[in-house]
Amino acid sequence: MPARQLSPVEVALGVSLAGCVVLSAAPAFVTNLRASRLSEPMDRLGELASRATARAAGEPVVTAYPGAAPLTPAAVPRVSVGDKVYATETVLAISP
Repeated sequence: MPARQLSPVEVALGVSLAGCVVLSAAPAFVTNLRASRLSEPMDRLGELASRATARAAGEPVVTAYPGAAPLTPAAVPRVSVGDKVYATETVLAISP
């Protein structure tokens, strides 16, 4: 026995029901996606900190951790391309 064809009202009802389910689940999905994208790096950062602390436990304070990174230069480095001189951020297309 062949299956009967759905009427336009039944199709509209099915599409609206599916749309309601998708639209009600979307905000929770987006929230959980953002939370999961943040939780993994935080876990890795905690693991990194615990390993660094364990490594530094047996050393003197001076050699336990590396020194601080240098500060940003006061003047923007310049790059010469051909006969023109540009700011580095212009060449690398970095917006301020």
